[in-house]
Amino acid sequence: SGYIRSDVIAAAAQAVFPFTHTESQSVLVYRNGVLQRQGGTNDYTQQPTNSTITFTSAMSAGDIVTFIIIEDTSQVRVSGLMTEDKFTNTDGFIPFNKLAITNDEIPQAKVAGITTLLANRGRVYVSASEPVSANAGDFWVDTASSPNVLKFYNGTGWLLTSPDTGIPAFTTTNALQFLRINSTGGGLEFADVDFTAVVPKTYIGSADGVAGLDATGKLPIAQLPDTFATRSYFFQATGNIPNGNYVITRAFKQNVRIDAVAVKSTSGSANVQLRINGINAGDVISASSTLTEQNLSASIAIDAVTTSKEIAFTVTSANSLTNIEVTLAAVITNV
Repeated sequence: SGYIRSDVIAAAAQAVFPFTHTESQSVLVYRNGVLQRQGGTNDYTQQPTNSTITFTSAMSAGDIVTFIIIEDTSQVRVSGLMTEDKFTNTDGFIPFNKLAITNDEIPQAKVAGITTLLANRGRVYVSASEPVSANAGDFWVDTASSPNVLKFYNGTGWLLTSPDTGIPAFTTTNALQFLRINSTGGGLEFADVDFTAVVPKTYIGSADGVAGLDATGKLPIAQLPDTFATRSYFFQATGNIPNGNYVITRAFKQNVRIDAVAVKSTSGSANVQLRINGINAGDVISASSTLTEQNLSASIAIDAVTTSKEIAFTVTSANSLTNIEVTLAAVITNV
């Protein structure tokens, strides 16, 4: 029945007493031999979860409190069950060798979770013929092949678990290499990745790199190389040539670089200087009946890509100057 008795001598003003018990146990409480009544409005309350009993009024020093468990409803008495030591262990369980159960006698359905577990496990068949009623995930050791071949079932057919050709063993020297079919097509080998024919993206549109393409697959104008051409600008005026400005040509949509000037008159003399867009520039060259061909000490660059620029020359110190001709040696950059 689970009978237990415990006697405790109270301390002064003690109201809470430790006593281990559970809700399934029936407890009687005595104070100095007088049976107490349970309940918050009576003499005491039980706290099974805290293993304590609390009195509604404190005890006096020396009071004797008695706790008696008279019944444990969690224990069930079974008539006719042998409970001797040779039939039960210290925990009250019957040893397996005392049970009359033979091998393979317990059905799968009687073992908790085993039916579901086995249903999710793949089976392994070992036979020379293809298994029937296979499920996805099952394996088959095909003994008809020599050596035997391991296959798995994907729900539709039996597939090999390994490639026909073995992968060669690798070492640290094969780091960053890739696996490829060899030149004879008879096996696999490791090889370095060949980037010699690959142009990095950072080379596109960069110096010493390659040109990029626009959305239509064409080279943008900005990436086209400059087109160079050399030419001569020729100017001739007849008669008496006074001091003044004379226009040779007008450059537009191009860059012009003037490197040299040739000057000649029929008679007389003067000084000639180039005039670019209204501003004199470059060396002063003497003009006479003797042809003068002079390289400029510094080439004159004219940017007429966006706005046209006038190319002219200025005559100063003219002295009986007649019939003048001026030739400019220029390099043209088309844009």
